[in-house]
Amino acid sequence: MKDMERPIRGYPPQPIDTFWTEFGLDRLKKTIESLENAAKQLVSIVAFSQTVYFAGISFADLKKGLVHSLGWGKWLIVIAALSPIVCWILSLYWAIRVFKPEEFKVAPDAPDEARALFIRLRNYKAPRLLWSYRALLVGFICLGVILFLYLGFFPQPP
Repeated sequence: MKDMERPIRGYPPQPIDTFWTEFGLDRLKKTIESLENAAKQLVSIVAFSQTVYFAGISFADLKKGLVHSLGWGKWLIVIAALSPIVCWILSLYWAIRVFKPEEFKVAPDAPDEARALFIRLRNYKAPRLLWSYRALLVGFICLGVILFLYLGFFPQPP
């Protein structure tokens, strides 16, 4: 007997069960799209943050302050000033990896292949998006530390 010919046993689904099943299927369909949309937003946030940061550095006259710094302290200031940029570049790298182009072939009558493809896509995109968020957050933490150091301890030119 084929699957289509087997009698259905049990109780018919309740309306609330049908609702939740449809809701789950709809969310499942939109999962990959939402990961890609979040990555697009991250790229925009990082680009804006870098623009503002570079503008802030140019107005802060860091070079004049570095002239008055001591030997190794000068390099610590440079490394600290570059740390948000490095974190944000890493964030961009991982966000862009979410958009890795690939050709996917799935037979229309093969639900197991479609399920495996979905799981593979989700397992590829979600961790990269998470790493991108983490790098963005670490970059903002570094920025806060830099602002604190700049305002409190950075030698000002005479």
